[in-house]
Formats: sequence, structure tokens, C-alpha cells
Amino acid sequence: TIGYKVPNATKPAQPRHEFGLFGAYNFQKVIDTVVGENSEVALRYFFQPLTPWMLVSQADWTRDRINGIDFRSHVIAVPSYRFIDSKSARLLVGVGPSFNSESLIVSSGPTVLNKESGFRVAFYQLFQQTITPGLTFRQTLLILGRAKDRGDTYNLRFDASLRRMLTRHLSLSLSYGSVRNENDYVLPDKTPVPSQSISTLKLMLGYRL
Repeated sequence: TIGYKVPNATKPAQPRHEFGLFGAYNFQKVIDTVVGENSEVALRYFFQPLTPWMLVSQADWTRDRINGIDFRSHVIAVPSYRFIDSKSARLLVGVGPSFNSESLIVSSGPTVLNKESGFRVAFYQLFQQTITPGLTFRQTLLILGRAKDRGDTYNLRFDASLRRMLTRHLSLSLSYGSVRNENDYVLPDKTPVPSQSISTLKLMLGYRL
């Protein structure tokens, strides 16, 4: 994870830009059988002007070979309102457009490649609380609305983390993430696409420059 803020926190009276680059690779094998393999890259950008409103944008790309997802990408741009914006807490809620593109590979007999893309409505919510000077709680919720061209489908992503600064630069984080893809459609070859739900719990060490 790489992040950058402009300007720094010592100049709160100026508009602020925040950039974040996130990447993950997961691999799971039981005995001689691969039961999980997926990768994800996400780029996020926040713009906070001198008003209660701010712009939240994000682009992410996911690949999951086991579940037959050749790629899944989302791009959102959500104007968000800061209901709480203080030194110790921040609450953002926003609704805006999103563009999604998805390619599914189904290996039942001949391989079927199904490509879908279109616009959706995205709901974004963020809550961050500084409990003590070295302990921070952060929670985000992203919901992508149902896609009309693909049937009754929506995507939900929930993340929550608790970070403790051990030293000036070293931190310890406990995070929980859950992704839910709710599907109610079939591919052109009549193969149903199952709903997917993935939850992860992580304990991470981090270094802040």
C-alpha cells in the first residue's frame, strides 16, 4: 500500500489531495489442490476543497482464476458530503456514478467467455475516528447498484481496520474485509453465475515515511 497527501496536516486551511495505491495477491492450496487464487489492484483519489463537499474517486481491478473471473474492474466518482469533519472524527456519505466492466470464464465443456460492462449508481460511506493519538479506527462501505443489462446484480464491499502506532514510523493494523457479489442471471449457454462472498481478516505491520 502506497499513499500520499498534499499538503500536509499542518496546513488544514488549504484544499487537500490524497492519493492511494493498493495491491494484494492471495493464494491458497489444500494438499495438492489449488482452492483460491486472486489478485487486486486499486487506485484511489480524494479531493477535499474548502467546503463540506469532497470528491471520492476509485479505480480497481480484480482477477480470480478459481471463480472464473478473468477480470473485474470498477471506476467510481462520488461527490461526498462531510457530515462530521473534526480533528478526531470524519464521516463522509456520497452517491455518484460508476462504470463497471467484467469478464467471466466458465469452464464447463467448451470455455465460454462472457463480457459485460455498463454504468451503475455507487453509494460510498467512510467513517474514521482517532480514539487516542496513536490509535485509529477506519471503516468504509461501497455499494454498486444493480446492473440492468446483467439482471439483478449488485456488489457490496465493507472494510474496517484498527491501527496502532507502535513507534513514530511503525504501525500494527487489524483489518476485516468482506466482498459480496449478488447475482441472479445466467450466461448465454444457460450456466447460472453463483453469488460470491469473500471475507478476510488480516494482521499487518506497516511503515510510514
